Amino acid sequence: MNYYDQLLSKISDVVSKNYILFKEKNIDWDNVYKKYCCNIDNNIGEKEFVKIINKMLLELNDPHVTFKDVTSKLKYTMPFKIKFVENKLIVSTDYKIPKGSEILKVDNIDIKELINSYPDKFPFAAIKMQVLEKIYSSINQNTKYQYMWNKKNYRIQIKNNPVNYDLAKMLPVQHKNALANNINIKKLTEKIEYIKVQFFTDNISTIVQTWFSNLEEGKSLIIDLRNSYGGNIDETIKSVSFFLEQCVNLGTKIYRTNDKEIEEKILIKPPIKNYHFEKIIVLVNNYTMSSSEFIFLRAITENINTTVIGESTSGIVHGAKRFLIDNKYLLTLTTFKYYDKNGNLLKNIGFIPDLVVPDSDEFIINAINNYFKSNITEF
Repeated sequence: MNYYDQLLSKISDVVSKNYILFKEKNIDWDNVYKKYCCNIDNNIGEKEFVKIINKMLLELNDPHVTFKDVTSKLKYTMPFKIKFVENKLIVSTDYKIPKGSEILKVDNIDIKELINSYPDKFPFAAIKMQVLEKIYSSINQNTKYQYMWNKKNYRIQIKNNPVNYDLAKMLPVQHKNALANNINIKKLTEKIEYIKVQFFTDNISTIVQTWFSNLEEGKSLIIDLRNSYGGNIDETIKSVSFFLEQCVNLGTKIYRTNDKEIEEKILIKPPIKNYHFEKIIVLVNNYTMSSSEFIFLRAITENINTTVIGESTSGIVHGAKRFLIDNKYLLTLTTFKYYDKNGNLLKNIGFIPDLVVPDSDEFIINAINNYFKSNITEF
């Protein structure tokens, strides 16, 4: 066996011993492994190997499952910004490509072809994030772009900007270490408080608890979970408990230990002395996902004074763990699953807001002001 044969076997073994949803998805992992191990030969390179692993993992049809080289450095970045608008990758700042153009190709990456390579029912929020990550990681000093502008196709080669930080810091979903970047609390008016959580890192709940201890009575609240990627499950549960007025039963968590499935009930209790908000608005979008979605959002909407505004959430549920392989590759797997209080497995279906509005500050602020009869101009 060559190095990549051994590495494939090692990755497959980690998946086999730790992935939690084989039965629910009716997947025979041994057959999946046999299907892809024959694609490894003595002449394979690292890039081709990573492609094969990602293709194999897509057989799980699970947005939590990813595989990447964490030692790679991002050397260059685009001198313009891009974003998804529905299923199109759009240039959002003017540079040598006009603002509003649709990016069709980045070097050899065909955007539509890449999007279509994902399984049916794969949450589109996860597709967008993974597509952007693949684009960012492929950027070289000079990149060829193919784009559409005014119904015409154009090609251009652009010199990209050098950067001195790695891919983990390029993508918001990976930037989990700086606590200050993950929570923002402020007073918008005398009667309206605002809290935004991007990632539930360690000690987020301590900050929330300290904030609650200094709150005056009679407030309303905006909780901003837009682009909130989940995080530590225990921290999510602790954090949301401070906002609850009654005990909430979220069902059951199941994980594997020594090939046995262990069940844990999820009962979230409010603090002994809880705080009553007059009204609560929760802001969400397509990038509200994981524990922010299936723990925090599900729990807080049990409060009768909570209204959810924004776009439907991602539908990325259940919980994941990371495995470092050969001190080089990071494999993320779904290792625990959730059932609701009626015993139904949570599905990858997003939460539909009470009031659906586009994810832009203009529309969101207008909806908030209509709801609160306020005059907020910015967050």
